Amino acid sequence: MDIAQATERERNNRTVTLHLGNTLEEYEWYLTDEGREELIRRVEVADSIDWGHLGDGHSPGCLRLLHFTYHGSYSRQLQLYRGAWIDISIPRVRCLGCEAVFTIQPSFVVRYKRQHTDAMEKLMTLLFIAEDSYRFAAVSQAFAIDEEHKGTWNALEATKPLAIEPRALWRLVQWFGQLSPAQLNLALGVDPPQRIIADEKHAAENGDKAYIPVILTPKDALIWWIDYLHSVSEEELTASLERFRGLNERLESIVAATMDGWEATQKAFCTVFEGITIQECHLHALMNLSTNLATYKRRRKDTGQPVSETEEQEIRDAFVKVLKAPSPEEYEQALQELPQVFDSPPLAQRKHSLETKQALFQAWISDEKVALVTTFLDQCLKFLARKLDNMQTFRHPESALRTLNAWAITRNCWRFLKGALREGLCPLELAGAAFDGTPWMQWVNLAMCAYGFT
Repeated sequence: MDIAQATERERNNRTVTLHLGNTLEEYEWYLTDEGREELIRRVEVADSIDWGHLGDGHSPGCLRLLHFTYHGSYSRQLQLYRGAWIDISIPRVRCLGCEAVFTIQPSFVVRYKRQHTDAMEKLMTLLFIAEDSYRFAAVSQAFAIDEEHKGTWNALEATKPLAIEPRALWRLVQWFGQLSPAQLNLALGVDPPQRIIADEKHAAENGDKAYIPVILTPKDALIWWIDYLHSVSEEELTASLERFRGLNERLESIVAATMDGWEATQKAFCTVFEGITIQECHLHALMNLSTNLATYKRRRKDTGQPVSETEEQEIRDAFVKVLKAPSPEEYEQALQELPQVFDSPPLAQRKHSLETKQALFQAWISDEKVALVTTFLDQCLKFLARKLDNMQTFRHPESALRTLNAWAITRNCWRFLKGALREGLCPLELAGAAFDGTPWMQWVNLAMCAYGFT
C-alpha cells in the first residue's frame, strides 16, 4: 500500500484521573505491590460509574465485566511551584475483557501540563486574587524561587529556566477555563441555587464594548454563571441563560432573582425561568435617586434657592419609606406622602419608577429569602474590573470566556483571610462543598475528567 494512501491509526483517549492521595508520598503507596490491588479496585469502581474515559475508551463489544490488571507504568516529570522538577511513575491498567489499556494519573497531575496542581493553584491565586497580570504573576513566582538575594533583575534572570512564562500561564488559564463555575459547583455536591442576584459588567475588548453577565447566590457569595457577550440585548441574555440552564436540569430550580432595572435582563430571566419572581435592587433605586437629586440641587442652586441639608434628608427619607413599606397599602400611603418636589423633573422620574415598579420593589414581601440589594455581586464585579484592567485586553472571545471562568472558580475556591467574618472558609465550602483536605485545584482536575475535558 502506498504510504500516502495509508491513514493514521486512530488514537483513543484513555487517560483517566483518579484521586490517589493529596501528596506524592500518599500516591506512591498505590505503586507498591499492596497498593496496586487498591488501585485496581478503584479503577473497577470508576469503570462501574463510567468515570471519565473509562466510559468511552473500551473496545467495541466489551462486556464491561469490571476486571482489570496492572499493565506497567512510565515515568514523567512534574514541576513544582519553586521550579524544581520531580519524577513520578504513571501506572497503566488493562481491561481483561477487551484488552484496552488505560493510563491512570493522580489528581495532582494534569494531562499535557508540566506543573503540579499545587503550582497551578498558587499561580491562579497570583493571577486572579493578587490581581497580577500574566507577566507579573510570573515575576512574583520568580521572586519566590530566588533565594540568593542578589537583586530583582538578577532574580529574574536567574530564574528564567524555572519560572513560568506568561504565554504558558495563559495556556494554563485556557485549560482551567473550559470548566464553568456551575459545573464545578455541581460536581462538588453543592445544591443548585433557588434565589440569586444577577448583574452585568461592562468591559472593553480592543476598544469594542463587551458585557459580562454574572449570577451569584447572596448567602454564600458563590458565583454560578459568568459569560462573555457583545450585547446585552434580550436575545443575547436569553441565549446566555439558556446555556446556563442547559448545563444540568437541576439548574432549572431558580425561583427568584434580584437585579437592577435593566429591562432586557428582567425579560430574559422571565423567558428562561417560567414563573420566576423578580426583585429590583433597592440600592440601585437609591443610586438613581442620588443622580437625579444631584441634578435637582444644581438647578435649585442656579436659581438662588439652594437645597438645605434638612430638605435633602427629608427627600431621601420619604423615598426610602416607600421602598421599605412592608405592605402594598403602606407602600401606596408612603407614595402619596412624597414631598411635592417629586412632581417636578428630574425627581418626577423617581416617583414614576416607584409607581410603575411597585411589584418589583415589593417582591420581598411574598418571599422573605429574596435579596433586597445586589451588593454582594457589585463588590465582586469591582474586583473583576481591577483584574480586567491588569490583564489589558482580551485576545479572543473564547479566550475571554475561559479567563472569566477561571477567575470565577478561583474566587469561589479562595479562602477568606484571617480577620474576615468567615475566616478560613471559601464560598464553595459555605455553600456545602466538602473539600475533605484535598487541594481545590485537584478537585478542578477531577471535574475536568468527569466532564470529558482535556
